[in-house]
Amino acid sequence: MLVRLFCTCITTFCSIFWTASAACGQESNKSSASARIEEARAEATKLFREQIAPILAARCISCHGVKQEGGYSVATPAKLFVAGDSEAKPIFENDLNKSEFWRRLVTEDTSERMPEDAAPLTKEQLAAFRTWIESGAPVEPSDQQRSMSAIAIAKVVMAPEHYPRPMAINALATSNLRISNDAETIWVGGYAELTQWRAITGKLLARVPVAGPNVSAIALLADGKSLVASSGSPGQRGVVEWIELSDLNVRRVALEATLDVAADLAVTNDGQRVAIGHQDGSLQIVELLSDHRFGQIETMTPHADAILALAWNSDVKRLITASRDRTAKLFSGTPMELIASYDRHERAVGGVSFLGKRPLSLDETGRLRMMEGDDSDGVVAEQSGLPRVLQRFVTANDKIFIADRNRLREFRIETKTVEDGKDDEGKPKTKKITKFREGTMLAVDAQEWITSLTVTESAIVVGTQQGKITVWDRSTNKQISEFLAKP
Repeated sequence: MLVRLFCTCITTFCSIFWTASAACGQESNKSSASARIEEARAEATKLFREQIAPILAARCISCHGVKQEGGYSVATPAKLFVAGDSEAKPIFENDLNKSEFWRRLVTEDTSERMPEDAAPLTKEQLAAFRTWIESGAPVEPSDQQRSMSAIAIAKVVMAPEHYPRPMAINALATSNLRISNDAETIWVGGYAELTQWRAITGKLLARVPVAGPNVSAIALLADGKSLVASSGSPGQRGVVEWIELSDLNVRRVALEATLDVAADLAVTNDGQRVAIGHQDGSLQIVELLSDHRFGQIETMTPHADAILALAWNSDVKRLITASRDRTAKLFSGTPMELIASYDRHERAVGGVSFLGKRPLSLDETGRLRMMEGDDSDGVVAEQSGLPRVLQRFVTANDKIFIADRNRLREFRIETKTVEDGKDDEGKPKTKKITKFREGTMLAVDAQEWITSLTVTESAIVVGTQQGKITVWDRSTNKQISEFLAKP
């Protein structure tokens, strides 16, 4: 009897033990599955920030941002989930096949496939969208109302601590650099960053990250306290940022990302507006507000191809643009209105500027032109024999500075009165002839190639393809400093 009772107790205890163990195992499996789901959502949230948002900002926002084609917007993550004119729900969390957004990305019907009139997304990009939607299409709550561009540029390509080799200097800027002041600095476009250097000693002072690896243009505001920079990845994404130099890590705002890097930008002398030239031929005029915000944005598409350079005149009343479409265009007013189109160029126009009130252009044939500056396309003077490349140039006071391989050539305008036959009464007639007169020539090392330059009241600064900065005193043409801009 005691033996049977003992066996019964043992059996009951084992049954309870195994039942409890099984329950614990089930709870453990549930906990493990839940952990895996949460881990997948965390990875998908990270995926949205690092890949999805940048793709949307680069490939979709131009049509589904301010414009909202088809009533659909990707301006913020929250708007991604709001139906457009079709009323079809764009994204079903965890369900790829029901998501209209996904169907539009992969359909074979080119009239419906997004992006419209552009190359479809790559296999890798589609794979990212697939993973994100199938993982629940998660977005950080704090990101829901942020602009897609702001989220996209949060993923900044990091510059290396030390450059393995010098980088070509394609963009540099300085305030009204005075040779006598040891505190003067030069800003240089590096890899995914701007670097700041002492102009006289070549000492590295600051490294400021930007949105993309390639810096195409830098423009300092007149007060020297902030700058506007264009950077990005050519053919993929471009971002224009306004960076407050007194608080480098916080005070920055950015325009919506574009499909390519803006080739050039120019800030007005009063620091109130910036003009931005884009690769699709569009031009933006953006108001810079005193509280470090972008104000009114004026957009137009005056060119059939990329805008390669632009410049304001000194009184901020006129703007000239240069394009790959072989034209330069002159604008005036607010909003900007076209005054004249200069279409005599044989090849693409790479540089433009003003000398006084008269606009200048430099095209790929190596021909420099000065135009009348009115509503005609009249040319006042021409200079040929310059490098047959696309390049910008600068003007300062009454002089023009143009890079020619390792040399910096200087020109000025000369106007003479000459005899021009006789009138009907036999009296001598005269006319004025305007032409370019070449002056002093400066040079860097024969193996260098000047790729960027800026000129102030007292200094000339050039950057080379080999990453070197050279500074001259304008009054004496004496070289003041030379250093390698390589962190």
